[in-house]
Amino acid sequence: MKKLVQIIAVFSLFLLFAPKYAQAQSGYGTALGIRFGYQYGLSLKHFTKGNLAIEGILSSRGFGNNYWGNGNFGWSLTGLAEWHNPIGNVSGLNWYIGGGAHIASWHRNNYRNRTWTGTSDRYLVIGLDGILGLEYSIPNAPITLALDWKPAFEFLNGYYFAGDGLALTLRFTLK
Repeated sequence: MKKLVQIIAVFSLFLLFAPKYAQAQSGYGTALGIRFGYQYGLSLKHFTKGNLAIEGILSSRGFGNNYWGNGNFGWSLTGLAEWHNPIGNVSGLNWYIGGGAHIASWHRNNYRNRTWTGTSDRYLVIGLDGILGLEYSIPNAPITLALDWKPAFEFLNGYYFAGDGLALTLRFTLK
């Protein structure tokens, strides 16, 4: 537990100071898209000013799982604040870092220990999320591609770390 507190403290300090040095311009205001990965779903990103964006993600996990058809796996709603930073002289290419929180409902057995018992017990979780990624806005096209890692730590109904949040997101810019 002590190590986890240290990791959260270092990450928080980085988030506190990272925005001061960033001067990225996204090239778009709002974009809607699809996340592909073990955590898959919908993404909506909006730039509030300069390099600061907020992102909402509605997702699930375990694509291809036979129990998904029975409604046993669940859902998650995540809100993130992200600071974008340019990479070199490549127009539209940024790296970003951020954090936020989520609320989710998971099947008790299937999610944490992967036992696939088929029971219908569910539980509600609340957690903290981090995000680190690359995003490319295609010049003269309303498309952005992002590759990111979104680890999460859940702390309601027990403690759990989920490090399987690697995803590719394809977004279409709305404005």
